[in-house]
Amino acid sequence: MNFTLPKALLEWVELQVKSGGCATVDDYIVALICRDMADKSRLQNFQDAITAGMASGISERCIDDVVREARALALLEL
Repeated sequence: MNFTLPKALLEWVELQVKSGGCATVDDYIVALICRDMADKSRLQNFQDAITAGMASGISERCIDDVVREARALALLEL
């Protein structure tokens, strides 16, 4: 794949490579794409959780019970 960057963007990418973030311009572009993919995956997971929560209806538990249960589950995961 070949593409042309505007001068300002090309200078930015080259500066990032020179600063040691990536070995080559290609590596920098790959890292950006991987980060974008990971961000989109996290966003989709978050949206899926919101959708599932909305679909689950209104809880009959009080907020203190919900928070207590969440903290207990978090401690189990440590």
